[in-house]
Amino acid sequence: MAMAKGLWSSTVLLLLLVSAVLMPTFVIPVSSSEDPEPQTSEETIDEPVKESFTEDKYIGAAPGVVAAVYFPKNLNNVVKAGEPTQVLINITNDGAGPMQVQYVRASLHLPHDHRVIIQNFTVQEYSSSIPQGNKATFSYWFGVVKFLQPGNYDFVGKFIYELDNKAYTHVFFNSTIDIVESGGFVSGETIFLSTLGLGLLGYLGMWVYSKVQDLIKVFIKFSDRCISFYFISYQLLEL
Repeated sequence: MAMAKGLWSSTVLLLLLVSAVLMPTFVIPVSSSEDPEPQTSEETIDEPVKESFTEDKYIGAAPGVVAAVYFPKNLNNVVKAGEPTQVLINITNDGAGPMQVQYVRASLHLPHDHRVIIQNFTVQEYSSSIPQGNKATFSYWFGVVKFLQPGNYDFVGKFIYELDNKAYTHVFFNSTIDIVESGGFVSGETIFLSTLGLGLLGYLGMWVYSKVQDLIKVFIKFSDRCISFYFISYQLLEL
């Protein structure tokens, strides 16, 4: 009996330990409201390359430049975590002259709070020219970190270009995308919840087992007393 109880305890403790290890996987990084600077998550697929520009020196979109964006392989902007995702950027240049596209970059944010950067994606260089009155399509790839908790996040994409000797930062996408888990037999969140549930169920089983053992002991003691009392009464009646 002691051996069985010890085995139960070891199993339950192991399950709870595994659930504790898996728990940080599903935590989303947060930022204090007192900190005005964006905070990036530590775990990313893409790290920004060394940039040769300072974005705050670039002004908004140039007049006559229009960008249209779509995800060719992601219906309704649903993105699988841990898998490469393609964005196509269609740029129309009806501005004052030829434009020179230099960089495309993107980042992932918490909805309604862009001070918190969940992930920075790779800065991709192009150095491509679009003559006045022409169109061009640019392909940009990014990958969401594999163990990011599924849900809605804001994807912000920008391309940086020069036109008429001025530099511009054009936001081509600033909207919500739906992050889902990559296909598989069992998801990480399911494993975590199942492990935690088994641990709690194990503790409940140990508690019920101990209560039943206590009741059995009480019943045995009561039975022994009843038998003793019956035996004594019988002996007295025989006298």
